[in-house]
Formats: sequence, C-alpha cells, structure tokens
Amino acid sequence: MGDLTGVEMLQLMGRLRGMDEKQLKTTVPDLVNRVGLTECALRPSSTYSGGNRRKLSTAMALIGDPPLVFLDEPTSGVDPASRRRVWAAISEAVSNGQSVVLTSHSMEECEALCSRITIMSRGTLRCVGTSSHLKAKFGQGYSLQVKLKTHGFSMASKKEDDRIYDVKVEEVKTIISHHLPGSSLTDQHKVIILCNTVKFSALLSRCIL
Repeated sequence: MGDLTGVEMLQLMGRLRGMDEKQLKTTVPDLVNRVGLTECALRPSSTYSGGNRRKLSTAMALIGDPPLVFLDEPTSGVDPASRRRVWAAISEAVSNGQSVVLTSHSMEECEALCSRITIMSRGTLRCVGTSSHLKAKFGQGYSLQVKLKTHGFSMASKKEDDRIYDVKVEEVKTIISHHLPGSSLTDQHKVIILCNTVKFSALLSRCIL
C-alpha cells in the first residue's frame, strides 16, 4: 500500500465507498487541496512525513461523505497552517451533515471543532457537555498576561527608566485588582505581569491605561 500515491489512496478509498470515476475526478483533487497535500499528492505515501500521513488519513476518512467519521488525533504532528486547513475540511463535513467523532489532546482543537466534548481519564468517561459548560463547571479561572512598553518612557538615564517602569507596574496592578477583584499575582518579570482570575466579567475597554 505504501507504493500508492496519495491520489491513488484516495481513489481506492472512494471506489470502496461506491464512488464512480466521474465523482472521483472532481472529489479527489478537491480533498487534496483542502487538507494541504498538493505538493506531495503524486508521491508514494510511504515517503510522507508524519504530518502528511495524518492529512492523508483525514482525507481518506472523509471521502465519499460517510454519515459517521471517526478521527484519532487528526492534526497530531501537523504544522499550524495545515492544521487550520484540516480543521476547515472537518468543519465542512459537519456542515454537510456528517457526524464526526474525534479524539484529541488539544483543547484548542476541541473548541474549534466540537459541539460536545467528553473527557476520558483512565479509561472512564468523566464528564460530557459543551465547551462553555465544562469550563463553567470545572474550570479554574483565567490567566491574564500584561506586557508593558519596554522603551521610550523617558530620555533620561536607565535609572529613571527603571523608576518609571516600577510606577507603571504598580498602576497596572491597581487597575487589575479594581476591575478584576479576587485576582492574584502569579509571576512578574520586569515588564510582564501574570495573574490568575476566577471571573473575567469586566469590560477590557475599562482596563486600558
């Protein structure tokens, strides 16, 4: 099977799902483009990188529009740009009425693709619900990172700049504690402030210096 090119693998899977040659002629190039396999589509699949094999596997799962699709970590090892293309292909399948069940270690991926999320631990399903429901019930709050401007505060000496930095840092801390009560400072590196907050209900426009 590794001697078959990506295009040939998709054609084989399409035929197994009952597609005729006319359908394959339009569907295969479209899928190749959608998942980002254009550059290697005519090379033997055995030469593909791990990321390209993931993309090919996803395309093979989607071809023929099966009503139910199972995907196991479809973007593991895939570069960020290609990941977005794979997500778009999966989202389009869902929009066309296909049901997709996928496993992933990426919460970002689950939020981008899933209408319902199940968390499994030690072989047991622990909870199920929408992303917002699970965050509201089990989330530990939010992280806030503030980075101050690192130059141009003054034309004076470095000592004066350091003094101005300290003043600005204290101003930011005051604003955070005022608009986000209950926040706690977790770390500070010169001009970067990291905080945890349980609630994030304040309007950001009110927090801008």
